[in-house]
Amino acid sequence: MTEADIARHVQTLNAAAQSWKLLNRVPSPDLKSLAFVRALQAQTCSALGRGQESADYIDKLLELLDERRTEVKLDDPRSVMRALAMLLKGQDAETEGQLPAAMEAYRHALDIAEHDTKTDAAIVLGYPPKGRAKA
Repeated sequence: MTEADIARHVQTLNAAAQSWKLLNRVPSPDLKSLAFVRALQAQTCSALGRGQESADYIDKLLELLDERRTEVKLDDPRSVMRALAMLLKGQDAETEGQLPAAMEAYRHALDIAEHDTKTDAAIVLGYPPKGRAKA
């Protein structure tokens, strides 16, 4: 990675932090936008070799989804929201100790995110999150 690449990634992280602040200025900000910013932060940290920071942003994304789980539906017409719902489903299964079900949900989330052209690239995280559900 060149110095220019590193600088670009650092600028992306700074812009994402600003976006996060701006989005949170309104009551009940758009969940899809918030998820995109968290995923972008995780992806950018990963590109910079900041594995722990990347994992922390993935955890923050999962916390966000858990806090607003009533907005995340498996039958949502938006592919990004379905992918996020599957991610949350995987997290729930993992918490319950159902690792094969968690891996299947994580794989399904990744499949949705990778194969729908309307899905924001930053949503395609390193599934499973934070090394979870390794079976």
